[in-house]
Amino acid sequence: MGIIRFYLAISVVCWHMLGKVVAPLIAGETAVLLFFMISGFYMAMILNEKYTSNFKFYASRVLRLYPIYFLIFAATCALVLHSKPTTNFEAAMYSDLPVWHKSLLLISNISIFGLDFLPFLGIGHAMINVLPPAWSLGVEIGFYAVAPFLVRRSIKTLTVVVVATLLIRASFWQEQVTWRYFFAPAVWCFFILGSLSYRLWHLASDDIKKRIGIAALLGLPILGYFCALQVPKDFDNPLFWLFYLCFAAALPPIFRVTKFSKADALIGDLSYPIYLVHLPFLTIFNQGTILKNIIFIVAISIVLLLMVFPIEILRKKLGSRSRHLAPAQSSGIVAPSVA
Repeated sequence: MGIIRFYLAISVVCWHMLGKVVAPLIAGETAVLLFFMISGFYMAMILNEKYTSNFKFYASRVLRLYPIYFLIFAATCALVLHSKPTTNFEAAMYSDLPVWHKSLLLISNISIFGLDFLPFLGIGHAMINVLPPAWSLGVEIGFYAVAPFLVRRSIKTLTVVVVATLLIRASFWQEQVTWRYFFAPAVWCFFILGSLSYRLWHLASDDIKKRIGIAALLGLPILGYFCALQVPKDFDNPLFWLFYLCFAAALPPIFRVTKFSKADALIGDLSYPIYLVHLPFLTIFNQGTILKNIIFIVAISIVLLLMVFPIEILRKKLGSRSRHLAPAQSSGIVAPSVA
């Protein structure tokens, strides 16, 4: 699955650099929604196959998100102070915004909590953050908070939840697309679809798995191509939803093919720092060409991963000690150490 996460991260980078889709990539907004689906799949898998302790699950998420976030946050602040570009965050802090707005902005940027809700509190848009892409981490953390109490539930319960979140999403049909992209309750359907993908795959027979897997893997690039041909002014048109459902169906077979590949895991680990670092660092160190910018961002991401490598080892040990399913109980999609 690592190569897919890397592909999505590079799609976001190119989208922000050019404001358009570069074949064979997809639009940045679409990539973020697919990231949410992958997250839902992984959370269902590790909570059903790896973690018996909710505390250890939460600890693993903290170790997964915060070390790299704080590292990039600190580096960005240091570079801003050194090169002195005027950032949206700095402009907001020196503006005439109410003190409580500025306090919320500062606390959210340090803690990640609430980054996704700032635009709905009248405190600007996602670009106002020190790390603009981090708004999606606020959505992720909200899902992580409820995941242990949700993704272990029955398929019927998950289906009810996904229908409820789809209704919430549909209630904003007449509103700006912003509500269906940044508002957490309206995008939780993607997390739950990822979780349902894992759970339904576990129940399917080998023959059904084979048929669905082949159909989804063949259909995914075709649908992705047609989705990439149009700028997604509306993420809920039928073509895009067919693409989302096809992606959900393709997650289990993609994972089974790549789960034992260390190279794939390493490539996947790069996706998180690439996603976070690209906007602030491109603003300060724009290398000119697309290829140079991507190489620069990947190089920085590798350095960041090396800096937090000891923490990654600790996180993986935490997960391996929590593994509890016997082979007979396992779904056949064994949770990897990278999750």
